[in-house]
Amino acid sequence: MISEAKLKAPKPANFTVIIKPTDDANYRNFVDMLDNMTLTNSERYGIADIRPQEKEIYVARTD
Repeated sequence: MISEAKLKAPKPANFTVIIKPTDDANYRNFVDMLDNMTLTNSERYGIADIRPQEKEIYVARTD
């Protein structure tokens, strides 16, 4: 999924992934995501808190 998105990006060299763990995420989930960054050669990524509006969307999709 990450590799496909990177290839479709207007400027693949500038493609950046923003990781926003939810309250449901655990340490293993986080490490797996960082492993995916390595496997897909994604050197540009950031970690941020999930916003309340994003959390509402997440909850609606997981119910």
